[in-house]
Amino acid sequence: MNLVPYSNLKPKNLEVLLFVARLLAYLGYFFFSLSLVLFLAVIFDYFSLSDPVHVKGSLALSYQPSLFHGFIAGFLNIGLAFLMLIISSLCAALVSWEASLPNTNHQIT
Repeated sequence: MNLVPYSNLKPKNLEVLLFVARLLAYLGYFFFSLSLVLFLAVIFDYFSLSDPVHVKGSLALSYQPSLFHGFIAGFLNIGLAFLMLIISSLCAALVSWEASLPNTNHQIT
């Protein structure tokens, strides 16, 4: 099993662009997995027991602003991951298009 994205592309002149496409794909996978970890951490933090707070004679749970910030960070990471994967796919499509062009060497004699 080959874990290199776009492993079947054979560029003629755009090796650097293929490297950038692979790097962006790896970063996109990283940010997507980071967002999943953030969502799981927020869900775990939500269901964990928090210390009760006494408010004017009644018992209430404390406000946890980290939950809201965790969800916002998770959604931003998902958006960033999709953006990187889209740009990576466009770069790979350009490399694929360049590789499919016929090789015509125009020699002046």
